Amino acid sequence: MEITSFSVSQDRTTLNLVISDAATITTLKLWTAETYKDYSLAIDLSAKLTASATENISITPADLGEPYFDGVYFIQAEDPDEVSEAITADTTRYKECVLNELLEMGVCDECLKTTSVKLLNAQTMLRGLEDAVSLGFTDEIISIIIALDKYCSDSLALKIGPGDRNILDIIGSFF
Repeated sequence: MEITSFSVSQDRTTLNLVISDAATITTLKLWTAETYKDYSLAIDLSAKLTASATENISITPADLGEPYFDGVYFIQAEDPDEVSEAITADTTRYKECVLNELLEMGVCDECLKTTSVKLLNAQTMLRGLEDAVSLGFTDEIISIIIALDKYCSDSLALKIGPGDRNILDIIGSFF
């Protein structure tokens, strides 16, 4: 048994999951970055299993009790002999955050001196998140999400003044 594909659809309306050699899978669980590996908070998707040799499963936001996909999703399939795991992400919110902050800077020369480093750090973290997801680095994914959530919150997004800690200092405590 192997999860061969787990991805967010182009239109962001479904998580698409393909599992090969899947006839004996007994459980299918999903977590977000906030709930990862807390089995009491796992979303049980076992009812979507059909006992087919190859499972092609579409997961909607409604299946997760969410209005839309946002963030990182971890899936785990288990059969009597093995466990297979995969990770996918919808990073639209973080991309939008970085782009909005970039647009706010505009062509302000003074802004480039005071906020561009913070913006570059956020862009680097976003790229790091995408790399961590593709490489399956779970601990790094969770640490980067915590930092990006802080950065992209209304209260912190580029409101850290000159002389204050930059975003890499903020995430340093998580590593």
